[in-house]
Amino acid sequence: MSKSIEYIYQLDKCLDWIIKNNYTRVVLQFNSEDLKDTSKVVSYLEEAYKAPRNQKEISNTTKSLDLYVTQANTCCVDLIVTQHVSNVDAIIHFGQVCLSKPHLAHQEQDNPVLFVLTHSRQESTIFNSNLEKIINHIESLAGANSHRPICLLYDAHLVDYAQAINDLLHDKKLDDCVEIAKLIIPTPNWSTTAHQSLTTEQPDNPIGQHSLSKSIDCYKSAICLSAKPAINLILQLPSNVWKIDCYTDAVIEKLDVSRILNKRIALVNRLRDDEELRFGVIITNPLPNISELVTRLGNYAKARKHILYFVSMIQTIDECKIGNFDLCDAFVVVNSCTCSTILESLYFNRPIITELEFKLACGFEAVYGRVLWPSSDSHLSEQDLINKRKVSDVSLALIHSRNELLERCSSARTNLWSGLDYKKEDNVDECSVGVEDLAIEEGLHGIASTYRSEPLKKSSDISDP
Repeated sequence: MSKSIEYIYQLDKCLDWIIKNNYTRVVLQFNSEDLKDTSKVVSYLEEAYKAPRNQKEISNTTKSLDLYVTQANTCCVDLIVTQHVSNVDAIIHFGQVCLSKPHLAHQEQDNPVLFVLTHSRQESTIFNSNLEKIINHIESLAGANSHRPICLLYDAHLVDYAQAINDLLHDKKLDDCVEIAKLIIPTPNWSTTAHQSLTTEQPDNPIGQHSLSKSIDCYKSAICLSAKPAINLILQLPSNVWKIDCYTDAVIEKLDVSRILNKRIALVNRLRDDEELRFGVIITNPLPNISELVTRLGNYAKARKHILYFVSMIQTIDECKIGNFDLCDAFVVVNSCTCSTILESLYFNRPIITELEFKLACGFEAVYGRVLWPSSDSHLSEQDLINKRKVSDVSLALIHSRNELLERCSSARTNLWSGLDYKKEDNVDECSVGVEDLAIEEGLHGIASTYRSEPLKKSSDISDP
């Protein structure tokens, strides 16, 4: 049996919040997938507001309620679109949300926001089946090593699962083995429909949009209830990370954190040794502090003489929008979000990195993926950088196991490597060939993506320039 609109959107709680605080002009903010229900939600709230039992509790003189429907295609509450409505009293945001706070430079005061973490639309049989799979998986992990706890993180939209898991763990006396993370409420005039035990305004050990009671190093493994956990979050977690997609049939997948980190560092390495590149800085919602952002990124870019182009994409980022900036060698996505997922660069043939990854690409020291990455050339003087650019970009190394030479052809756009097969003379013994005969000046470094075989020219075939 399908669930009612008032149950899914917790409309009675919304109405109580409106009446209690005497709000009369309220913005209702929906995600795109929930827009089909807007007329039903508005009708229910308007009719319930006019009910005699509610009119007695309303203290405003007009006893009227004005509702304004807006769409939010971003992960957080969209404060920009609400500025088109004058004299707004409050905002109610429905559905999945990131609890990051946008920064608006000219905003005089923050509007109160109620985040309705809507109840699951799943049938009870599917919900209970998924819950049983999650509990069984938690019990198997907890039994393997009980002296270090497990932390459980989740999308805010899945708070129903978090609450149900918390209750079952208490019944099974597994409270000490698993900790359910709390959602961080960043400002006092924000509130949610989640149980108070799962929210906090004063985080102890923040990680993404969650708070834990201990440092992340104290946990042996992590479980993420999410269809696609954010890369920023995964790289902060222990090496044992499990993803469980509760939106479908609770598919359990172990994430290879090392592989994910290597993939991100590969993008950084494509840019780290190059200079004078053109970076498109994509600013998305939730908005960061723009003035501080420009200064900070500008200081990073100076170390490599990069050129920055600031691009504002308030709503979604997709292939079509990025394709309009083909002259850029790479893109940096920046915002004030704690959980946003970076787009895969394979779709665009351009590296798309975070601000922290951009800092690494410019040669600065930083902690990334729980690893301290050292600085690279950021200490060099202007003359040192000029001399460095005069050096040939070819590095050779002998790979003994495969007996071939590798030539590095570094570029932000291609980053190709070409394999050169070594051909010995017929009258030369293979054991007599030494590394010194190859005049190798540099060691191998970088990320190989493709290989090609080419005959190595004899020294007699190479003419001096």
